[in-house]
Amino acid sequence: MSFVPSKYVSDRSDYGSASVDTWTRILVSLLGAVCLVKLYVVGVSNINWDEFYYLSQVHEQLNGTLTRRLQAFHVHLFGWLPFISTNEADQVIAARAVMLALQGLTGYLLFRIARNFYELKGALFSVLCYFSMSTIIQHGTSFRADPIATTLLVAALYFMLQSARTYTDTWMAGALIALAGAITIKSVFYMLIFAAFMLIQLAQPEHRSRQIKQWFLTFVTAGVGFVALYGLHLWLAGSASSGSASVTLSHAYEKTILTGDFFPRWEFFQRTLIGDFVVWSAIIIGFILALRQLRNPYVSRRQTGLYLLALSLPIFTLLFYRNAFPYYYVFLMAPVSLLAGAAWEALPWRQNQDQARKIARVCLVILFAASAIHGVGKSTGFNLYPQRQMLSVIHQIFPTPVPYIDRSSMVSSFPKTGIFMSSWGIENYHDAGVPLLKAAIEEKQPQFLLANIEALDVHRPHNNSQAHSARILLREDYEALMANYLPHWGPLYLPGKRFKLEGSNRAQTFEIKIPGVYTVNGPHTVWINGRPIRSGHTIKLSRGTHHIRSDNAPATVTLSWGTQPFRPSQHAPTEPLFSGF
Repeated sequence: MSFVPSKYVSDRSDYGSASVDTWTRILVSLLGAVCLVKLYVVGVSNINWDEFYYLSQVHEQLNGTLTRRLQAFHVHLFGWLPFISTNEADQVIAARAVMLALQGLTGYLLFRIARNFYELKGALFSVLCYFSMSTIIQHGTSFRADPIATTLLVAALYFMLQSARTYTDTWMAGALIALAGAITIKSVFYMLIFAAFMLIQLAQPEHRSRQIKQWFLTFVTAGVGFVALYGLHLWLAGSASSGSASVTLSHAYEKTILTGDFFPRWEFFQRTLIGDFVVWSAIIIGFILALRQLRNPYVSRRQTGLYLLALSLPIFTLLFYRNAFPYYYVFLMAPVSLLAGAAWEALPWRQNQDQARKIARVCLVILFAASAIHGVGKSTGFNLYPQRQMLSVIHQIFPTPVPYIDRSSMVSSFPKTGIFMSSWGIENYHDAGVPLLKAAIEEKQPQFLLANIEALDVHRPHNNSQAHSARILLREDYEALMANYLPHWGPLYLPGKRFKLEGSNRAQTFEIKIPGVYTVNGPHTVWINGRPIRSGHTIKLSRGTHHIRSDNAPATVTLSWGTQPFRPSQHAPTEPLFSGF
C-alpha cells in the first residue's frame, strides 16, 4: 500500500451545496472556454520554425535520410502526416490536433493528481491555471517534443501516486518515463520530482520493503525501456547509425546547461510573470503554504507539504537551462501549476464568505482575461496563411522535391541544405567558422532560397540589412547567396545572376553553380558564350565559367532561372513568415 497524500484542508461541510455547485460550474465553464480558445489557436496561429523542423524529421525518416540518433523517436509515431496534405502547413495543423488531444489528457491527469491534495474546486483551479497561462495557450498545442513528453511524464506521476499502487502501476510508470526520454532528453528534469517522491515514501517505516521494490522496478523499467526504444529507433531509421549518441549528449549538456549564464532566459520569464500575474501569484502562495505545512504537527500534513514542494522542483531549471524559451513552459509548468490549488483552498471560505467570493471572482476574471487574451493575442497576431500560401507556391514551381536553403526546413518534404538557423545552430556555425552555405551551393546546387529569416533575405532593402546579414552569415556565405540567387516572389529566391554591362563590347566572366535553363531579361540583345540572346529568350547553361557582353549602351541584365516559373498574381506576403516567441 503506497502513501496517499491527505487533503490539503479539512472537509467543508458548511459550504452549502448551492455554493459548491456554483463555483464548480464557474470553474468548469472557464476550463471549457480555454479549451475552445486552444482549438481556435490550433488552426490559425503562426507555425514556429521548430515545428517545421520537427516535421522535417518525419519526412527524413520516410525518405531514409534521417541521421538523428536521439530525440527523434516521434518520427515513428507521425509517419502518417504526409498523407494528410502536400502542404506542410496542413500537416503541422494535423499534428497540432494530436497535441491538443494530448494536452486534454494532461489536464485530466493533473486533475486526478490534484485530487490527492485538494477538493474538487481546488483541483479544477489548478488545471485552469495551467491551461490559462499565455505560454501554454500559445505553445501547448505546438508540434514539438514538449507536449508529448509532458503527457507521458504526468501520466507516470499519476501512476506513482496511486492510492494502492500495484506492480503494474510501477511498470507503467517506468515505461512512460522511458518513452518520454526517447522523445526528449529534457525528460530528465522530471526525475527531480520522482527522486523526491521516492525519498518521501521511503521515509515511511511501514511498507518500506515494498516501496523499495516498486521504485527499483520503476527505474529499471525506465532504463531498460529507454535502451530498447533507442535500439528500435536505430533499427527502424537505418541511416541514423551515423554519429555518436554520447558525443551528442555531452555537447547538448555543455551547450544547454554548463555554458549558459545564470537565469539565461530571464526575459521570457519576466514576460510571463507580468502577463500571467494571477497564475504566478497563486503558485507562489501555494509554495509558501506548502512550506508552512512542514511545521505542521501532523505527519500526513508534513508529507503533503513535501509532495507539493517536490512538484515545484522543475521550476529551478530556469536558473541554468539555456533553452528555457516560452515553449518550454508547456513542459515545465504542468507539475508546478498544481501548487495553485493551495491558494484557492486558502481563501477564507468559513469567515467573510462574501469577501472571499468577491476576491475569487476578481481573480478568476483577471486570470482568464489577462492570461487567455494575452495568449490568444500572441498566438494569432501572426497567422499561418502567408506560410501556407508560400508553401503552395513552392510546390507549384517544384512538383517534386529538390534541395533548397532556408532557416529551418520549412519545406519539410524537400531536402534542406546548409544549417539549421536556430540560436544554437548559428552559435555552432560561428564557432566552426566554415562557410557552409557556400559549400552547399557548390555540392548540392540548391534550386531555391527561402529567405524566412532576415539574414537570408540578402537582396531586400531594409534597415542595416547587409550589416545584419554580415553579422549572422559569414562573409563568404553572404556573397555566395548574393551571387547565385535573385528574388522571385516575396522571400522566395530562385537561381539567377544580375550584371551591369558597360556596352563597350567587353565581356564579363561569370560562373554558374546551379545548371539549368535561364531566361535573359534586359533592354536589348546580349551575347552569351558568343551567341546572341534577345531579351525574354532562354539559354541552357552548364555548370562552370561563361561569358556575357553587350554591344549597345550600358544596361542592367539578369539571368533568371527557368522558363517563366509560376508567380501568383497577388502580392507576396510583406510580414515575416515567422512571428518568433
